[in-house]
Amino acid sequence: MENNIWENSSPEDQDMDSHMIREAIKFIEEKNKNIHSILIVKDGSILTDKSFNPDKKDKPHDIYSCSKSIVSTLIGIAIDEGLIDSINNKVLDFFPEVIIHKEDINKKEITIENLLTMTTGLKWNDYKDYDELWESENPIEYFFGHPLISEPGTKFCYCSGVPHILQFILEKVTGEDIFTYAKKKLFEPLGIKEVYWPEDDNGMKAGIMLSPINMAKFGYLFLKEGKWGENQIVSSEWVKKSTMKHIETPLESNMVTNFGSGYGYQWWMNHFGGFHANGFGGQYIFVVPKLDLVVVFTGSIYGDDFYIPQILMERYIVKAMK
Repeated sequence: MENNIWENSSPEDQDMDSHMIREAIKFIEEKNKNIHSILIVKDGSILTDKSFNPDKKDKPHDIYSCSKSIVSTLIGIAIDEGLIDSINNKVLDFFPEVIIHKEDINKKEITIENLLTMTTGLKWNDYKDYDELWESENPIEYFFGHPLISEPGTKFCYCSGVPHILQFILEKVTGEDIFTYAKKKLFEPLGIKEVYWPEDDNGMKAGIMLSPINMAKFGYLFLKEGKWGENQIVSSEWVKKSTMKHIETPLESNMVTNFGSGYGYQWWMNHFGGFHANGFGGQYIFVVPKLDLVVVFTGSIYGDDFYIPQILMERYIVKAMK
């Protein structure tokens, strides 16, 4: 079912082993991990909608960096509408007020695609620079004030400043606040009414707040190649291109599973197939097209525990397929 309300179904009715799903839930409960919820949608039916924190059930949850995938989608919609010519457009063409000195002239080669794939070539330390970005009076000038240390498009560097530059591009080409545009072009067509997107004094948007079911709707839109019912919300071409690997990602010694599997347009690749969005504290939207599967996690899990939803996907949920 592709409308606003999915029907409930048993795992066995959808060719999944309910024992494996129970084992995933048991793992969360026995390990006493601060996961708030798990929601599994298979073939357009809800198989599991489990809340471990009843106070947060069905309430909007800060999805943090999952918002990056939503901003990327809005870029795709703006391209579909002809408001942006191409992902090859140079970013600084949208911001002629930013002064680039002669020695930094190569910064003018940074494209929208470089933003989407986090391959700007700019030096960036997300732990330090992102806080300073929020404190800056002019986020765009602060962003482009960083030195260029590699050729744009050649090296992945995780940068939470990227979606805010994309935000400002969208606001320039649409002539309206990004949240207004998102409600009109994405959230309302998906039947998402309870959504919040706070803004700071410098115009930057914080993380979007969505309930688990509405997070699943966004994942399901990509599972169905940009369609919601009979409506094409974002082109299938954009969905395909944004969810394929464009750049290799480093797998550091303290990282497990998906982070070394590559990056698309603000989407992480799953090494077991498909792709996912993730956000601080354990917010995840997994999409596995070959299994017709969308899985959402919310939580307050940090450090190594942040990877638990990825481990649960691989160890139990994907293996639950009969």
